[in-house]
Amino acid sequence: MIMADNWYHGDGLIANLLMRELLGDDYYNLPPRTPLPVAHYLRLPLRFSHLIYHSSVAIPDSDIQRVTRIYKRFEENDPVLRTKSKINRGGGYFRDSMIQIPYSVSNTMTFYMNGDIDEIRRIFEGLTAIGKKIALGGGLIRSKEYRELETDWSLVRDGIAMREIPVEMCRSYDSRYVMRRAVIFPYWSIENVRQTVVPGGRAELLF
Repeated sequence: MIMADNWYHGDGLIANLLMRELLGDDYYNLPPRTPLPVAHYLRLPLRFSHLIYHSSVAIPDSDIQRVTRIYKRFEENDPVLRTKSKINRGGGYFRDSMIQIPYSVSNTMTFYMNGDIDEIRRIFEGLTAIGKKIALGGGLIRSKEYRELETDWSLVRDGIAMREIPVEMCRSYDSRYVMRRAVIFPYWSIENVRQTVVPGGRAELLF
């Protein structure tokens, strides 16, 4: 799975799928990099406590991380290029480029969630890939499996944070794992950033 960040959020995935379902093709006309107050109006089928939904980040079955290179270059026979008398390949829309993207090498990704399993299953029904660059084959989903657990591991499992948890929700925590991170979707918006215990750090909740 190709990721643009260190962690891939289950509640962010559900929110994204619900927005596509609600808006249809208009979803792709939303203004880029413009925070919309969707978290105030969009209710996910997940338990909500304080500032966060009860959903872990994606847990891979392998710790292997690699970096891949992706090249962007318009071919000379591209019909769009034929209409142009002169193309700037060094800048602008048609600029040739190479980017390096980290990806996780794993066979399975697990999300722990506390919510309506039937609605979650319905939302995920048409999901065929997750992560970035899925058009290039990244994050392909071959099958899905759902299990009900007796213990809620959506926030903490065996004393370890399974997602970013605001420090004010913790009775105690490992200060070495404290970072300023977003706690709710959209996770790229600076407006959602708080002081948090990040996944992998020791955390004891107040509740």
